[in-house]
Amino acid sequence: MNNEVGILYIGSFYEESRYEEIWTNSRSFQVFSGHTFQNALLHGFVFNENKNINYIINAPAIGSYPFRYKKIYYRKSSFSLNGVKGINCSFLNLTLIKNMSIYYSMKREIKRWYLNNNSKRKILIVYSLIPSYLFAALDIKKQFSDVYVCVIILDLPQYFGDNSSYVYNSYIKLITK
Repeated sequence: MNNEVGILYIGSFYEESRYEEIWTNSRSFQVFSGHTFQNALLHGFVFNENKNINYIINAPAIGSYPFRYKKIYYRKSSFSLNGVKGINCSFLNLTLIKNMSIYYSMKREIKRWYLNNNSKRKILIVYSLIPSYLFAALDIKKQFSDVYVCVIILDLPQYFGDNSSYVYNSYIKLITK
């Protein structure tokens, strides 16, 4: 592994060791387009000789408890993808609290990676404009100026979902700003 550059991938895919658990506990349809894209992207990164990514932090895009998922808490777990270590963040999966919980968990794990990584350059690759993921990465950037943040943008926030509720639309307007 090259000590010149440390690259952390921050994503929201369904990691293989937890896939059955996620499927069993889901009460609604899971969105697979993001998972499929990230899976292909990660395989491109980690299955080449250079091992561009050297750590993965993940919080899967699951529905919130109690309406879309059967469990209120998503537990932390470690995994490996072709020799690249990763972690599934823990979070409280309760509607309205979930995003804040993911933010704090992500921020804690990113900081842990940063402090344990002795690379000269540190790069965070954030999948999508998911606010809890992006804000955690940007807060680490504010704390450690030598961090570079790269964001993969596939959809703009105003096109994330198709919900007509006032609360959801207000939230989307806020994060779009």
